[in-house]
Amino acid sequence: MTLKKLFGMKLFAIALALFIVSSVTTEVAKAAYPPLPTWAYGCMSIQSIRIMDGATPIYNSTVTSCNQRDRTADPVQATSIKLESGKTYNIVCAGLCYGGSSCYYGGKIGAWIDFNGNQSYADAGERVMWNFFGTSYSTNITGSFTVPPVAQGKVFRMIFSCQYYYYCSDYGYYNVDPMYTGNHSPGYGDRACIDFYVENPAQPNAGAVSIVQPAGAITKGTQNIAVRIRNYDALAPLTSCRIIWRIDEGQPSQVSNTYNWTGNLAYNATTDVVVGSFNFNESRMYTIDAFTEFPNGKNDTDPSNDRCLRKSIAPALSPGNYYIGNYPGSSNTFSTITEATDYLTAAGLIGDGVMNIIFPKANPGPAVFSGPIIVGAYPSVGNNTVAIKSESGNPADVIVNFTPDGTTPYLLSMSNLKNTSIEGITFNTSTGISNSGIINLSNCQGVTIKDNLFLNKVGAAQSTNFMSVNLSNCYDITVKNNEFRDGSIAIFEIGTCPRKLELSYNTIKDYSWVGIQLSANSTVPCTENIVKIDTNKFSGTNMRMGISSTNGTEITRNQFNGFTGSSTSDAVIYVTNNDPINFTGTTTIDKNIMTAGITNINGIYAVNVPKLSITNNKVYTVDILGGGIAAHAVNISGSGSSSDPVYITKNEIKSGSPGVATASVNNYGLYTLNSTIRANYNDIDLISGSANVYSVYALNTGGYIANSQITAVEANGVYLNNSTLGFYYNSVANRSATYPALLINTGTGTIRRNIFQNEGTGPAVIATSATGNTIDENNYWTKNTSPTPTLGRWNGVNYATLADWQAASGKDANSSSIEISFFDFDAQNLSLNTFDEKLVFDSPIDFSSFPGYDAEIQQKDYLGQTRYSYFMGSENIVPEVFITNQPKGVMDCYGKTGYYIGVTAYVTRGVQARFEWYKDGKSLTELYKSPTENWAEKASIYLDSLPFAAGKPGLNYDMEGTYRCLVRGSGAEPKWSNSVLVNALSDAEITREPEDVRVDNGGTAIIEVEAHIVADEGIDDPLYQPEVQWYYTRNNQPVKNDLSVDGHFTGAKSTILTVRNIDDQLLSGPLQDGVYCVLKGSCNTLTSKTAFVKLFPQIFINQDPANATPCEGAAASFRITATSSDPDATLEYQWRKNGVAIPGATTNTYNIAAASAADVGTYDCVVTVIPG
Repeated sequence: MTLKKLFGMKLFAIALALFIVSSVTTEVAKAAYPPLPTWAYGCMSIQSIRIMDGATPIYNSTVTSCNQRDRTADPVQATSIKLESGKTYNIVCAGLCYGGSSCYYGGKIGAWIDFNGNQSYADAGERVMWNFFGTSYSTNITGSFTVPPVAQGKVFRMIFSCQYYYYCSDYGYYNVDPMYTGNHSPGYGDRACIDFYVENPAQPNAGAVSIVQPAGAITKGTQNIAVRIRNYDALAPLTSCRIIWRIDEGQPSQVSNTYNWTGNLAYNATTDVVVGSFNFNESRMYTIDAFTEFPNGKNDTDPSNDRCLRKSIAPALSPGNYYIGNYPGSSNTFSTITEATDYLTAAGLIGDGVMNIIFPKANPGPAVFSGPIIVGAYPSVGNNTVAIKSESGNPADVIVNFTPDGTTPYLLSMSNLKNTSIEGITFNTSTGISNSGIINLSNCQGVTIKDNLFLNKVGAAQSTNFMSVNLSNCYDITVKNNEFRDGSIAIFEIGTCPRKLELSYNTIKDYSWVGIQLSANSTVPCTENIVKIDTNKFSGTNMRMGISSTNGTEITRNQFNGFTGSSTSDAVIYVTNNDPINFTGTTTIDKNIMTAGITNINGIYAVNVPKLSITNNKVYTVDILGGGIAAHAVNISGSGSSSDPVYITKNEIKSGSPGVATASVNNYGLYTLNSTIRANYNDIDLISGSANVYSVYALNTGGYIANSQITAVEANGVYLNNSTLGFYYNSVANRSATYPALLINTGTGTIRRNIFQNEGTGPAVIATSATGNTIDENNYWTKNTSPTPTLGRWNGVNYATLADWQAASGKDANSSSIEISFFDFDAQNLSLNTFDEKLVFDSPIDFSSFPGYDAEIQQKDYLGQTRYSYFMGSENIVPEVFITNQPKGVMDCYGKTGYYIGVTAYVTRGVQARFEWYKDGKSLTELYKSPTENWAEKASIYLDSLPFAAGKPGLNYDMEGTYRCLVRGSGAEPKWSNSVLVNALSDAEITREPEDVRVDNGGTAIIEVEAHIVADEGIDDPLYQPEVQWYYTRNNQPVKNDLSVDGHFTGAKSTILTVRNIDDQLLSGPLQDGVYCVLKGSCNTLTSKTAFVKLFPQIFINQDPANATPCEGAAASFRITATSSDPDATLEYQWRKNGVAIPGATTNTYNIAAASAADVGTYDCVVTVIPG
């Protein structure tokens, strides 16, 4: 057998194998792919289809007429097209028109490939061509596609289509999916279907990805070297390769090593390989690099990915002081700042504490250094931080100069750092060119920039090219106590969530565009969005904007001076909602001051801010005639909602300049558009104006404006345009011959308890189509003294009087029209000078349908004074109640007449005093209201005339109680009089007389009396019980207050008299004639009966009974003789046998008729004396 024949047999075997695979695959493809949709009709055809491998066609199909247009019935067999995975092929097609060589509108040819084999052609990247071929079929349409790395032997289907390009537009369906079967399908044209077979030749390809060891901060000594490798061959696993790794490539200290790796690594997988070790025993920078060779023992098909990036590494530093340049007494020095930061980035820190990179001061100073400074993430072990600082902390002592350019745009760049500070340095880029800045922080956390001086480019263009501090995706950043000069933007941020930023106590001068510009975006809801801009000073000339920020920012206590706007969106403080979903915190603008040099610019401008609070700010803006910019002191657009209104509270808002007319554009004090607000306690003044100017303009606004003082000169006061706004308790005054204090157009708002006064000769109010508004309880006045002034204009018709206005409008039924004397209109002080009852309402507005309104609006007035009455306008007149004579209580006997209780009081400011009496905490007016007389609302009330005195003479128990009077005056704080008692006293009565008492000689006698003064319904009155005094008689005369004989008597002034140690001397002396008491009540005096104290009588046994010894059956008798010391006493006897009483034996003798053995015993008699 010859070599040629052997060769031929090998070819045959290969072809046979391909045929078998192709045949099987083709059959599967035919079964798997559904047929294309049926044709309707058409006039387009694909003249030719060619698939090119470079210049070589591997598929070519051509027709000559439209009758041959459908080639979908039997796809081209896969054996005829073999494509290689990863290779790119070109498509060349030409279109043919029905019936000739030209088309009226032309057509399009498209190609789709089902790369993922899911039988759909609408997936991303599967339409590989869709081009217009014009009206001539001679135009070639070209495209290309790359075969993805798929499994060998897989069959894919490609569909071509030609569509009629009707009126030069797609039908809108077929250009997306060639399998579409709806309207206009299949595109009035031709289709072709091709299946192709993928052949995947082996492509050995591997590479070193990175150095993975050493990692982190390391100490001196031997460390393992590990390299990460990857298999890039999509067709075969990686089983072996050679890894070359080197230390200090290209240096005299270079070390090169080889490691032969074996294993099994799938396509695109990686593995980490320890290739050796190295002793890092010097405090210097080392470099490590690595690359691979001979994947699977073959040359690498793509050497470009063999080598990984070089890694720098060094033994770690310890916290401490490190100096730039030579520093006496320290060995921790770096020759340049670049050397220091490069070493830190490569080596990192090990240990707790601060690494201070210090710029030493010079003598003489300042010390001057050159940038740039570039610091990246460094490995760290322990609780440590890095500070880049001047030695003295004074930025005047150290200057770092740099001229940024397009290649290195920042003097100081930091990325991926944590816990770093920059302190006490002057950074100078004043010579920078376009696209330059000073500090750039990217992906940093816990960085503090403080006590520095930033010198940026003078006269910089208004762009982001000259930023002093640029923050990108940073967290917990503090910029504090720095001074920024010139440039375009002092501080610029693009933040993400979480977000924490503090900018405070900085001085920002003479920049050209924006002082602080912050923006943020988040793809997830942000639960931490803390941004504080506090106590910064902005000053210069013609600066364009102060602060531009996002939702959730706290902007507090900043000062602004020297701003001139150039567009309607410019503002000293600008807040917008650039991420409404994920940044939803409350924006707070509080205690900021912009009172000088604020020209042609919005003071505060909020756009689409969902939660906003504007409080305690001073905003003074000036519009120069001819400025041509529609700018407002406070401008609120598209912000707030019914659940989260914009709170505008206690601000001083002024626009214009005295004596200078504003430009003929829209310039307002407070402007609200498409917003919901709660504006309260504000001072809003338009100092100079013109036709299109308003102190307040609310357009399509909800919520309320309340308790505010609003003035305008030569302009409109308030314009409520198509709003649902509530307007309550405001004082509005303007001075104009033309424009009103109040202008209303359509809307459904509520306007109540306001003062609208034109200090000029113009109308007080103008309303157009305002029937939907609720308007009442207001005061209108114009100082037009002509015979026919215009108080108001309703739908274009002038009305001179309030009555005429009420009749025409159907509004203001309870309103008034009186001239108000303000304290000083020219000084924008609309406090009331005089009191008038017509301005006062006793009852509050019913805000029950508006939760929170009563507490927010009605409790206190413009000055924070508590409302005791409800004046029209912003401020109550606050008179004071004085009580000059307090009421006096009444206590007298039941039935007494002629009593009254009264109070004397007055109220300042000429306000009439009003009185209301209360009994036991309840209003007598409410308890006993009379339809004819408010008797309880007088300074004095006569008790005899009280309703509850009817039918009862004089004082009675119904009158009893605690009385006090509440004295009121319109607008005054009510005052209570002292509380007094009214008591009706009854007669005293003795309910138990004292009784005689017997005692033993030397004993104690207690003698009692009971007496009461009983109120109504038999209830004791404990406050008014009678006085008691005991007496004894001597020679039948009462002896007063002399019951202390030998200290025997106590309780002589109480209802219980006690006599101790009673003896014959007492009995024959003070007690001989008895004792009695005198009880004195408020209304009567009573004397008790006399009670006597006696000794118990004594018993004397004159004859004891004798023993008896009778015979059985004989009689026996016992007898006792006894007497008493009390001749009136009675003696009682009781005989006993053996100590047991004998029934019936109760005389002084005891007889036994016939003695027996049962009678034997001991007999005695108990004698008892009963006093007479």
